[in-house]
Amino acid sequence: MISPKKYFNINGLQITSFVLYFIFNFIARDIGNIFLLLTLIFCLIDYRSLYKVLIVNAKLVTAVVLFTIYICVMAYYHSSPLNELDNYFRLLLLLPLLLIVLSEGVIIRLLCICALVGLIHWFFNHIFIDHEIRRYAGTSSSIITFANMCATLSMLSLYYALYKTENPSLLILSAIIYFFLYTETETRGPLIGIIIVIIYLAFIAIRKFKSMKYYMLPFLILSMITLAVMTTHHPLTERIKGIGKINFIDPMKTHDMSLRERIYYIKYSMEEVNERPITGIGPQNVHSRMLQKIKEQKLTKITPRDHVHNEFFDIVLKFGFMSLILLFQIYFLILNNKNRENHILINILMIMFISSQLFQSQFAHHQAITFFLGLLYILQPKTRSQSKVE
Repeated sequence: MISPKKYFNINGLQITSFVLYFIFNFIARDIGNIFLLLTLIFCLIDYRSLYKVLIVNAKLVTAVVLFTIYICVMAYYHSSPLNELDNYFRLLLLLPLLLIVLSEGVIIRLLCICALVGLIHWFFNHIFIDHEIRRYAGTSSSIITFANMCATLSMLSLYYALYKTENPSLLILSAIIYFFLYTETETRGPLIGIIIVIIYLAFIAIRKFKSMKYYMLPFLILSMITLAVMTTHHPLTERIKGIGKINFIDPMKTHDMSLRERIYYIKYSMEEVNERPITGIGPQNVHSRMLQKIKEQKLTKITPRDHVHNEFFDIVLKFGFMSLILLFQIYFLILNNKNRENHILINILMIMFISSQLFQSQFAHHQAITFFLGLLYILQPKTRSQSKVE
């Protein structure tokens, strides 16, 4: 990834360890976490440069600190154990990644390598380990996490293939591989982000290019995806068709277990939030209170959980409305990146990030929140001149 002369340079070590962290997300995430820790250590060692980058991103850093303090205050109020707060501290703990600088060439090679590694992992898993597995989870403990990762990298590969390189063959292949891996998870949620991103790419093409082919390509790709998903007999297609069978009169009679439970979780969280909109109920109380309500209502087809599969309802349920306001402030400051070189990438990532949070409580999953925050942080400006580009 980097030249031998730069290997022992502190910046080279930061880049190399981050790249290895990213690759091992598709091989063995536990090893990837080791490289993530090394990346953070290398960033902290270069504390002078890190301090300068933090100053450049002072508004974002301040918002993250305020969010973390608020979570700590509410956790103290609810007497919440530390293990319930771990992933909420990721916003603060990953701030040293603001120091990482990945060139466009490195990002493109990384996308291609991870696609190849992911395909090899799927092949060996499918052929030699569990060839009868129904839904592929990749290297993740949660199928939804792996689905969101693959869908996101598919969109990034598509962006680079369409608009950032004259030889897009490998990137197109990478986008196809990621999309294939995503379909193997049979997860419905990421399709919303995929559709929005493809429409966004078409909008970008209209602004940047005069030739019709540039902005017709995304719509052609979207049409092909829609046709493939709706006409094939793939299990994902059947799961998507199940959405049309939701019983809106009595949602608890919905046949699809996943949809039925998600409807209940949202309904449950809304009822609880109405009672405690300011403080929430505390993260450690979600499972027990949900279990109690399920018993009171004599529901037999709902599994109680400690999160409600929607980040925005989940964080309000646990910590009150102020936590959501502070979280959205962080997202706004991440998006408010005036560096033209990265703002399209950040928009794509944020679309996939927020759309994924509609169907997954990502602060309940270490790999998911670290994956998205890591990418969003490394794309933030490194100098004042970058942060002021209009």
